[in-house]
Amino acid sequence: MARRNLSIIGLIPFFPLQVVPFTTSVHHRYPSEAYVAVRGKKNKAMADPLTTVNKLRLINRLHRLSTSDRTGVEQAIKVQLGLNP
Repeated sequence: MARRNLSIIGLIPFFPLQVVPFTTSVHHRYPSEAYVAVRGKKNKAMADPLTTVNKLRLINRLHRLSTSDRTGVEQAIKVQLGLNP
């Protein structure tokens, strides 16, 4: 099974997790995407494939996003869900 870096959006006990996957392909950013730094390297969080995963599929914590990166990811999710005026 392929491993993928992602950001956990919500953490509610006994429920699946909402996640946003990351990619290292950062040459172009769409409105539903946000640039983030992961271990000092530029990545892109992609809110368009926002998905739900079982907590058992998570392997380990790679990195904790900074406050500004989390704000960018939240904004990308709002754009993707049509919640941004």
